[in-house]
Amino acid sequence: MDVKSSIKMISVIVPMYNAESSIEKCVNSIVNQTYKNIEIILVNDGSTDSTLEKCTELAACDSRIRIINKENGGQQSARNEGIKNVKGEYIGFVDADDWIDCNMYENLILMIENNDIVSSSIKRVNSNTNQIEIWNDNLAEGVYRVNDDYLQNNLIIYSHYSGGKVIGGITNNMVNKLYRSDVVKNIFNKLQEVILDEEDFYFNILAILNSASICISHRAFYNYVINTNGMSQKSNENYIAERAILYRNIKHEIEKFNNVSMLIQLQRRISYELVSAGVKMGFSDCALLPMYSCEMIDQIYNKRIIIFGLGNVGKSYIKILKENNKCQVLGYLDNKERCTYEGVQPLDMNELMKIDYDYIVCSVDSKMQADEMWNQLKTIGIDDEKVIWEKPYNYYKDFFLGGE
Repeated sequence: MDVKSSIKMISVIVPMYNAESSIEKCVNSIVNQTYKNIEIILVNDGSTDSTLEKCTELAACDSRIRIINKENGGQQSARNEGIKNVKGEYIGFVDADDWIDCNMYENLILMIENNDIVSSSIKRVNSNTNQIEIWNDNLAEGVYRVNDDYLQNNLIIYSHYSGGKVIGGITNNMVNKLYRSDVVKNIFNKLQEVILDEEDFYFNILAILNSASICISHRAFYNYVINTNGMSQKSNENYIAERAILYRNIKHEIEKFNNVSMLIQLQRRISYELVSAGVKMGFSDCALLPMYSCEMIDQIYNKRIIIFGLGNVGKSYIKILKENNKCQVLGYLDNKERCTYEGVQPLDMNELMKIDYDYIVCSVDSKMQADEMWNQLKTIGIDDEKVIWEKPYNYYKDFFLGGE
């Protein structure tokens, strides 16, 4: 390791709220980093379980751990409290549900040496099956100058975007990155102005536009846990107002570069996000337009089908199929939902053998989720040929973001 790099401190900020089941694994993964010159700032955001007690025990065993207690204010306010207290030359973030590979910061600090930010890939880990899906930045590995047109023209919406989860050239996430402390402190006042939904996107755009260069690596060190049994998303009635603030603040940063393309990217992305404002604000399903469809609609024409999954994709399929009267929807399966939707009744897995159907349609966006559904059906003896899945397409994403 470069001697110059090895003497610099990394401050790792961990916001915590009721994380008693995961916090020990998370903190130990930071404690056991091969890069030792780190401080670990645990920000307890008003936890009501045993999170604080567990962290106090961990701190007693390692002098690098500091605990900050605050009233509950959300993840961004907890991160901000951590930023106020950093001592290191670099800042990293880890969420309390996740963990990191032991060599993460040893690798990132080498890549950031002559840059302001380094971004790596993410391992998305399914909490039920432990299946892993890798998310990379869309931009190729290498170093990018922020003043270069190429980075600016691919930052907010990647120019070759084709419908994947990562919309911009760089992932929204903060946790897979390392930042120079002076960059973060430079934007800190702007971060405190307002607490925004999806604050990672706002943070990263501000940080990048206030940097000189960013290094991108497609190596994955961060394990991001996807809890498929998690609670439903909370509604946010201020969503549209927050989008307006986000637009105004990022527009102000973009104007420093006099780049019309970057401003149009921002406008297209905000326009796309506003399409789903009703979902974010907790509107009734009957007030929402279907957002997803797929090519297999023709395959199931005049068939008797069962929808598996009553998320956004499943609800879209039911609305489209019922509106067009293309096939007979016998019911739906879902591991959480049990209410009637658009006249379609929930079914029990144990009833499937008694039902005369043609296909079970896995109605999810991710192949990982579809595979999990497939395996669940196999365990109760459902024939593979009866189960179908196809990657859905999003009308509005295609229109506003240029997806194929």
